[in-house]
Amino acid sequence: MKKRRREFLKKLGLLSGGSVMGIMISSALQAGEADETVREEQARILVPDMRGTSYWEMLMFSCLQGLMNRNKAKVFFYYPNKTKESWYSEYPVGNDRVFYEWYKTYEHLQFDEVGDPYTLFNKFDINKPFQINGYVIVDTEAPVTANIGANYASIENLLPITASILKRKKNDLPDLPIKRDLRGRFQKMSKLEVYQWAFENQWSNANKARVSNLGTPGPDSKGEISTNSFYTSNRARDFTVAERGFFFDLESKGDEFDLKDRILKAMEPQGYVFGWHQGAGETAHISHLSKHGQLALGTSTYAANFSFHSRVNVPGAVERFRQKVVNKTNTAPLEDKIYLTFVLSDGDSLNFLTRRAQGGQWQLPERGKIPFGWEIQPLLVNVGPGLLDYFQATATDNDFFVNGISGIGYFYPEEMPKDKLREILNEMSSYIKKTGLSELSVMSPSGAVSDETAKIYREVLGGKLTGVIEGYDRRSAKAVRLFESKSAKATTWLPTSNPKGEKTVENWVRGLKEVARCRKQRPLFIPIHVPAHKLTIADMVKVVDQIGKEFKVVSPKSFFRLFAEARSNSVLINPPESFPTEKVELSAGKRNILTPTLQNLSNEPKDIKLKVKLTSEDLDENLEFEKAINLKAGHTSKFDFGVDIPKQFSNTKGKILYIIPAEQNEIWIPVSFL
Repeated sequence: MKKRRREFLKKLGLLSGGSVMGIMISSALQAGEADETVREEQARILVPDMRGTSYWEMLMFSCLQGLMNRNKAKVFFYYPNKTKESWYSEYPVGNDRVFYEWYKTYEHLQFDEVGDPYTLFNKFDINKPFQINGYVIVDTEAPVTANIGANYASIENLLPITASILKRKKNDLPDLPIKRDLRGRFQKMSKLEVYQWAFENQWSNANKARVSNLGTPGPDSKGEISTNSFYTSNRARDFTVAERGFFFDLESKGDEFDLKDRILKAMEPQGYVFGWHQGAGETAHISHLSKHGQLALGTSTYAANFSFHSRVNVPGAVERFRQKVVNKTNTAPLEDKIYLTFVLSDGDSLNFLTRRAQGGQWQLPERGKIPFGWEIQPLLVNVGPGLLDYFQATATDNDFFVNGISGIGYFYPEEMPKDKLREILNEMSSYIKKTGLSELSVMSPSGAVSDETAKIYREVLGGKLTGVIEGYDRRSAKAVRLFESKSAKATTWLPTSNPKGEKTVENWVRGLKEVARCRKQRPLFIPIHVPAHKLTIADMVKVVDQIGKEFKVVSPKSFFRLFAEARSNSVLINPPESFPTEKVELSAGKRNILTPTLQNLSNEPKDIKLKVKLTSEDLDENLEFEKAINLKAGHTSKFDFGVDIPKQFSNTKGKILYIIPAEQNEIWIPVSFL
């Protein structure tokens, strides 16, 4: 074992005896071992401290980082994160230097902490080709020129700088010519006119596969430039500059829509879109990208150092990650339990992934106490293999990885043209092979992924997907899909089953117990997509501690396989089976129509008998009905029951019970008789 890696794992509290919280030592410690050739090629990496830099300095240095890292990882910036996270009111906030400390454990990587970022100019020969050709003066009176200047960094290797910084820091800066001066040129233009100019004058020389929709600051309430917004951060500029990409700031609505549409259309297929939305909102932004087959690397305004992450030499990282994933394949025998599986949201976001590792949740001490799924961005194969290496090396036996929302990047499959969706899923197939990730989260802003879209996933990805969890919270459709249920290549597609109401431990315990009460079938399956900005793995551990032994938590892969085994020949009542039943009202003294929904998951038609029973808490009398039903293979159907309810049921409360005796399936629904 290498000394650096041992010390790192020990510091995290992961190293104990012959294992690392259930991790095989060989896996955790081989990560980062490199041959002597790699060691000789890698120069020392410089680490400036970015605390105290202004907005305009950050613009300059982030572009400088992109230029310096363009051909090889040379610079890693230390950015302090918030001292508090909004969802951590009762939990410790994790180390914000975790990935820097991780990289230091690689024997072939050497780091020098240089403090003041201005010292970078003394560390490089800035006159080498493809580094810095001169300055572009940005206009502080027209902050939109931050993006225009960054474009010149991308396409002409110019360093954006303000006139005041150039004057004030003259002795700390290299003596370079001023190649372009943007002062006064854009002050009278609207934002739309500025980006129209950029599209006409800069786009042709940019990398059409890499863009960043990044906001620039505007005046605050005092009329001064406000630069502290998440949406206008300069931290993530380095990657787009290193990739020779194009910066803009356009909304997916109003007058700006058409120009943004032209840019997205002019991009190469499956391009990376860094940055984020502003006024139009996330749904409009991602829908717009999806219509053109482009991939968002979500909320990446704060995703710093990706010019480094994407270029640092980490031999074998992706293969080690794949091995960690595929080696966790054991599925326990099926029991008469209520099965739960948890998948934490937002792992598609490079910002969330790199902010203290999964928003800090990876560093919580509760990790490892229950089986837990973590979304992760499969494009890290390209833009952050060292990050994949960190997660696999520090994962416990109870940590499992799942593809982030929809697949590679972040997109809405329902909003994407079907030909483009097929192309992206074909590309995703190669990432499943590289990473071993066979589970997926997917969502649609309209609330439902259609059968047509789900079938495209199945057709293109075949049996490579074990399971899909649909929906971010509870806005998903109530579709349950089971492809080739009796095959070893079965794919289970289920909507997330988050309890309604407040995102609290108490409410979730109450909601899960309610499902257990009203649905009598066992085993029962409840998949939960945990909203990362509301709840933590620590909260889910508390939930599991309070719901009782009737529930069993398993990994996403085991969950989907067990569902396929248990339900391959089943009929569901009011699917999905994991949702609590909703209270209904019926009128006494009148004829009422009951409309249960039945779903046949079998590949064969089924003849069943459905029993319906109405009870009242205040009466001894029950009403019972029975109906013979023929269900087509794989179909979901609603059935009407006409029920005459006697007047004596008036102003009482009771239950409706739906029972399929042959399936040992029974649910009850609370009812008020009016």
